[in-house]
Amino acid sequence: MNALTKESCQVKVHNETISLDVFSSDRTNPVVVFFPGAGGRSSNKYVNVYLDLAESFTYSKFNVILFSPRGQYPSSGFYTFKNTHQDIIKILDYLPSIGFSSTQIGLFGRSAGSIISMQTQPTDERIKSIAIWGTPTKLFERHYKNVETRKPMFESLRSQATNINEDLFLSDLFNAEDVVAGVTSPLMVGWGTLDLKYSNLEEQVSLFRMANKSPFKQLNIIENCGHKIDKKLKEYSYYSEIFINWFKVTLSKT
Repeated sequence: MNALTKESCQVKVHNETISLDVFSSDRTNPVVVFFPGAGGRSSNKYVNVYLDLAESFTYSKFNVILFSPRGQYPSSGFYTFKNTHQDIIKILDYLPSIGFSSTQIGLFGRSAGSIISMQTQPTDERIKSIAIWGTPTKLFERHYKNVETRKPMFESLRSQATNINEDLFLSDLFNAEDVVAGVTSPLMVGWGTLDLKYSNLEEQVSLFRMANKSPFKQLNIIENCGHKIDKKLKEYSYYSEIFINWFKVTLSKT
């Protein structure tokens, strides 16, 4: 096996930039793009989570793209669902220019990133598989419909270095329930039983059942896990294993 390498790159979108880290050992291997949640991947809360997973995936013969959507440090611009959808397409367009030849591409979406992953997949045939974790259900109604509930949400995101214009963000916000029925690739839904701020078991099962166009789907419920999981938790090894195995089954080396 070749040595693991990490490379930092920037992709231009108009006058703004998307920052990404590329983890690779063989650029002919399948590619998994990690799709962070609204809090981003660079905050102290999540930085080690994404780095640990990226290394685990790369040692399991995947290439990993770990990116910060526009509006999330260190990328520029504002964070919106529309911008983030455009960002992933730009990244996929960019991959051949840095030596990636695989046509086997998967998205691993976490939190809000899982919602945008499900929206993006049917629009781009290059995306062959999706895995999602901690998908917020009834996102607008639960967290953003009322001023009282959305104020702390915006404060929390800004504290994690996410640049948000509230009007822009709310103008194209949508729920997971609005897009899951459109997914046409294999879909794995993962959720932790302690993740009750954003969803519950009944809603996750309902979300899974709504993916009627997916040719192959799987639901994984992990006990004693919340929205965030890292190597400090004994459940981490199982968590990383189910996602790695999912992409081993649904993506093949070409």
